[in-house]
Amino acid sequence: MLDFLDEEKKWGSTCFSKDMEEEEYSRNIIGSTWGMHIVESGKLMYNPSKIFTKEKTMSFAGIIFYNNRIIGFSDSKGSKINSEGIESENTERPLVKKMFWNCKFLTVFTGQDEYIVSGNKKLTLEELVPEMIKKCTTPYKLGTSLYRFLRKNNIGDIVMPTTMVAGFHDPETWVPVCLIGNFTPERYDFRIISMDENDVKAYFAGEPRFSKYFSGTPYLQSPDEYVIQSELENAFEKLSPYMSYCSVGGPWVIQELK
Repeated sequence: MLDFLDEEKKWGSTCFSKDMEEEEYSRNIIGSTWGMHIVESGKLMYNPSKIFTKEKTMSFAGIIFYNNRIIGFSDSKGSKINSEGIESENTERPLVKKMFWNCKFLTVFTGQDEYIVSGNKKLTLEELVPEMIKKCTTPYKLGTSLYRFLRKNNIGDIVMPTTMVAGFHDPETWVPVCLIGNFTPERYDFRIISMDENDVKAYFAGEPRFSKYFSGTPYLQSPDEYVIQSELENAFEKLSPYMSYCSVGGPWVIQELK
């Protein structure tokens, strides 16, 4: 079960050491993750850390587990942060794809999704993930592929971590499993959460006000697309007027893993 991990561990991190070859890495048990704004419906799972001087995270997306069904949702608004930490809409990318899937798993992303590589070329998750996901049978492998690529190629500033929430079925037992990954070019942390077939839970990440709003409620615990969209739109209407800039918006994307 969960044999894509080298050891049977629920927590782990992948970090390159400066004296290692590119393909060598170590995975260690960790007691907590950093920079995450991850919430399970009903309770806060992780508190954001003080790793980044400007704690920023954008977008809102997650995975709903409902009686062995796996449904993903994400907003589609493009945002950016300038050198002074001020957020604004990304007019070059007003709509951004934040959900990706194949026949094995479904994953959503929040946080930083644009990187600078050699030649000062911009690369986005929209460009990187579709090709990588074709070759990955698990979300852990996808996260590892992204991490290694950024470790090797990124030359730009990292203003916030990239967070991944993914859902899949254990290939042996077919029980639903959630993987939560958090990475920068320096580090990739992850957590694996196994569930029972009849569990009803939602794991989501991104904009802290939205995460807090949903963390203490029974919302986002329905498999119905109309209900999910209605709850997300209601949250936007309640929260956005009180925010100087809301990084959540655009059409909501809702997709079930088939």
